[in-house]
Amino acid sequence: MIQAVSAAQKGDNEAFETLYNQHAQAVYFLALKLMKSKSDAEDITQEAFLAAFRNIGALKEPEAFPAWLNRITVNLCTDSLKKANLLTTVTLEEVAETEFIEETDRKLLPESRLDDEETARIITETIDNLPLPQKSASMIVN
Repeated sequence: MIQAVSAAQKGDNEAFETLYNQHAQAVYFLALKLMKSKSDAEDITQEAFLAAFRNIGALKEPEAFPAWLNRITVNLCTDSLKKANLLTTVTLEEVAETEFIEETDRKLLPESRLDDEETARIITETIDNLPLPQKSASMIVN
């Protein structure tokens, strides 16, 4: 990663693309956690990488790239929430506790979890509206 940052600082677009590929998901999940909206998180992710691309020359320590990128993301989220009057207090400790790992378990992916919760709500609502004999049969199966 340090080599990619150094190369990107020298204008190597492929190196910056490598950095994007390595960090885009982490930035997206951080933005999603703070913005609580998929489309807003996607916008913030794009803005964060544009800001990083424009300012990567100012980064003095290449190994600090992930933290620097996270700070850009948090600042963009904060600014966006302030503009929308939706700012909630997010401490630096809460952001630091967020682990940025690639998840393959659907239960741990924010967008999948939201989809699964909505599906569970619809199923429960449907079962609640069944006639009593069918509702009783569904409870025995569970």
